[in-house]
Amino acid sequence: KQWYQRRVAITAGGSGAGLCVVPPVHSCYNSKCWGNATFSKVSIDCDQSSNRCTFNGTGYPTCTDTTRGAGVDCNGTDHTDFYCQQNTIGGATCQQTPEHSCYSLQCQGTGNKTGTYIPCDGATNRCGLDADGSTPLCINDARGSGVDCNTSASYYCGYNGTQLKDAICIYSEEYDCFDNICTGALAFNESTIGCNQNTHHCTVNITGYPLCINAANGTSGAGVFCKGHFSCKQDKETGVASCKTSHGLLPLYIVIGIIAVVVVAGIVVWFVRKRMGGADDRQSLLNRETGY
Repeated sequence: KQWYQRRVAITAGGSGAGLCVVPPVHSCYNSKCWGNATFSKVSIDCDQSSNRCTFNGTGYPTCTDTTRGAGVDCNGTDHTDFYCQQNTIGGATCQQTPEHSCYSLQCQGTGNKTGTYIPCDGATNRCGLDADGSTPLCINDARGSGVDCNTSASYYCGYNGTQLKDAICIYSEEYDCFDNICTGALAFNESTIGCNQNTHHCTVNITGYPLCINAANGTSGAGVFCKGHFSCKQDKETGVASCKTSHGLLPLYIVIGIIAVVVVAGIVVWFVRKRMGGADDRQSLLNRETGY
């Protein structure tokens, strides 16, 4: 079906010889055939990836399974960079699906199914709707939605809110204290795993289960900035870091110094008094012996 024979009408000087017409390969194909002349507004369904359009002597459209038909050429790789759609008259269109830094992990319904979410990894799938126009579908024919991050900075992917539909870029910061627990999402929103986010960062898989990723590329995780003299403290249940402020050792040294001065002064006073008391005792004894 890579060619079909078309006989040229015999005209003056024409031979009426058959011609081989080789239809080009397209990325996406039309889905309808339209008539000619008085049937120019008549269309019939015709998958032109394996059929071609013709019309009979009256101009009425026909779908012939001799070879492929008309379509359009898209940029990129099929099932990755684009997917095919048809417009209202059955003409093929290219729907480009650009690459993103972070992808959605869910599809959301519409209308009375707005609260319905299904898992769908946007890195290899896209979201669509069922024939009812509201039930979400995960379609494996191209990339899905996502966000573009500043790739010159260290970042990791997160999700806005309690669902995994809206991907966001989280940029690493040089925090003073780091969290040490990762918490899951969805059905695993109470699940936790230990994770030193000074050298790792948190994310979740498509089910919402928490993951601790080694930050070999410098993407450390969540934490807080501290000021002054501090030590780091993490909540035992949530692992959220906080700064435990201290006033340093100088005040302690001052107090110790004051105490030391008082003690030394007391010892000196006691020693002087004792010396003076001893001298008075000797003088009294001498007076008794001499009678003076």
